[in-house]
Amino acid sequence: MGERWEFPGGKVEPGETDEEALIREYYEEFGIPVTVGACIAHAEFEHHQQKRFLFAYIVYMDTMNFTLTEHTQWRWASLEEIEKLDFADSDKKLIPDLHKLLQR
Repeated sequence: MGERWEFPGGKVEPGETDEEALIREYYEEFGIPVTVGACIAHAEFEHHQQKRFLFAYIVYMDTMNFTLTEHTQWRWASLEEIEKLDFADSDKKLIPDLHKLLQR
């Protein structure tokens, strides 16, 4: 998704759990270990005429001392800021669940 914002993470490889995929992806993208918490949002979208499922988890970063290996920028943003950024359409589908989470 060049030039668009995305939440960190990626595809689950065959034989991986969602949690294992996040641990691998954060290491590949940031070079850091993480701990994966609860699933907090989910969405469904279509990509190349195939139904896909997207899940968002709480991720605890053990350090903020990381190096971007696959991206050119990162930032912390509030949900209101995220809504204004040019996010990938699939990731935008998570926003309604994130609003519900924050309203609890």
